[in-house]
Amino acid sequence: MNKSIRKTVVVAATLIAALLLFGGCVGVPPLTDGELSKRLEFNCKFDIMEAGQSRRYFVRIKPDGSIDDVEFDSSDPSVAEVAADGVVTARAAGKTTIKAMSSKTGFSDSFELTVYDAVIVSDGSETPSERLAELALSEGGKSVAISGDFSMPVSVNCHLTLAALSDAKLCDTVVESGASLVAEGVTFRQCGKAAAVVVEEGAAFAALRCAFACDPSAKETVACEADEGFCSLMLDECGFAGFECGVNICPSDAKIEIEGNIFARCKTAVKIDAVLPGESKNAKMRGTVGGNIFSGCDETVRLNAFGDVVESLKTDDA
Repeated sequence: MNKSIRKTVVVAATLIAALLLFGGCVGVPPLTDGELSKRLEFNCKFDIMEAGQSRRYFVRIKPDGSIDDVEFDSSDPSVAEVAADGVVTARAAGKTTIKAMSSKTGFSDSFELTVYDAVIVSDGSETPSERLAELALSEGGKSVAISGDFSMPVSVNCHLTLAALSDAKLCDTVVESGASLVAEGVTFRQCGKAAAVVVEEGAAFAALRCAFACDPSAKETVACEADEGFCSLMLDECGFAGFECGVNICPSDAKIEIEGNIFARCKTAVKIDAVLPGESKNAKMRGTVGGNIFSGCDETVRLNAFGDVVESLKTDDA
């Protein structure tokens, strides 16, 4: 390169550096009202909290560096309130939608927040099991999210709703008279008592997408037993494997719904006794037993009824 060309390159480089340093047409102009956010985005799409907790949620504004004013809102402040800076405080069990909106452009984003009375994660110690057992015996209704293996038996003496956050296992669960249990995604294990879940007289049990597991060494294995006089039993999309009896139902004027379940390698999948003790008539059972899948079961549905039929109970799988 000759001296003349080298001098031209140096001068050009110096000029570009000066323009970058001091602005001019090469620099990036400041943001204007036409360059407000094109999108607001929460750092989550859904979340859970325990009543009484507070958590701050951040909103990313795109494009980066754009200017904006963000306002927050909760669709149900009785479930969770949100402050001007995005701090959410959970108030009571339920669901709400947390929304962030640009006051200048109208762009917005939102996520669903579920609040529980308690969120309990078992770490193998007795404390989480003791807390769950205490809540199950409390008065009124409780909504609890659980995760992990709870080794202590659970006796439910209130209106309890359980939701599995991930793998959640309970052992020897009893729904006592006057109480109710609604469970989703929970694994119920028979660890030594009469059944993995026992529904006592005057009690109600509903399980959605739950699993039932037995102890192969037990003399008698039963997944769910509804005692005489129980109120209602709903089992939807659950799995039962390896039991002598998957579901054992005693006489009661109760509502029954056993639909869309999978019974595998059960000696008897569903056993229903409708005959009232000491009487020549059936209990006023109502509902449906149908749409279930049976694999390797010796017997699908056994119905013991006076006159071999219960008019208000549809047993399509029998």
